[in-house]
Amino acid sequence: LLCRYEAIKDASYLDHVRLTLDRMRAGKVHDHEGGGYFRTCSNADWSRPHREKLLGEQAGLLANCLRTFRITQHSEYALMAEDIIDYLNRRLSDPTNRAFYGCEDFLRNETAGSSSTEEFFSIVDACVYTDTSAQAIIAYLDAAEILGESSHKERALQALEFLWDRCQDPKGGMFHYFEGAPRVSGLLNDQAHMGTALLQAHKATGETKYLE
Repeated sequence: LLCRYEAIKDASYLDHVRLTLDRMRAGKVHDHEGGGYFRTCSNADWSRPHREKLLGEQAGLLANCLRTFRITQHSEYALMAEDIIDYLNRRLSDPTNRAFYGCEDFLRNETAGSSSTEEFFSIVDACVYTDTSAQAIIAYLDAAEILGESSHKERALQALEFLWDRCQDPKGGMFHYFEGAPRVSGLLNDQAHMGTALLQAHKATGETKYLE
C-alpha cells in the first residue's frame, strides 16, 4: 500500500496504512505493558491476541512505521517506531554480543480449582535466525537515517557482524540460525535478507567490506 501510494499519490492507500497502524497501536495486538506487538489475533476485531512476538513481525512493523513517518512526518509513527526499537533492545537482544533473539512466547498457567484467573509468563527463544535478524538490521539502519539516531546504526552493525562471524557457511552463503553452533544451510530467505542487509550497511557506512 505504501509503495502504491508513492507510485500514484492516491491518498486512499496511505489512509488505509495509517488506519491499520493506528488501530494496531491502540488495540490489544499491542502489548501495552511489555512492549512490542503480538503476532496474530483469533478474531476479526483483534481483541483476543495470540500471545507470541516474533522478531520478523516486529522488524516488518518497524519498517512500515518508519516509512509512514518519512512520508507523513506525523510524530506518532516515529514514536511507534521508537517503542518497537525499545522492545527489541530490552527483550529480544543478547546483552553480551548484541545479536537479536528469535521471539518471545507466552505460557498460560491456570490456577487450581474453579477460579478462571490466568497468569502468563514469558520465555525468550534465544536462537539467532539469519533472515529475521537481517530484516531487523535493515530496519535499524533505516531508523538511524530517518530518526537521526546513530545508536540504531551501531546496534545494527553489531548484529550484522554477529551473523557474519557465526552464521557464514564456509562453503558459501549463510546458515539459517545459530544455537551454540550454526545450523541449516542453503535457505533462500537467509541469503536474500543477509545480502540486502550487507548492501544497506555499505550504503550507511561507505565501508567496502560490506559490499565485498
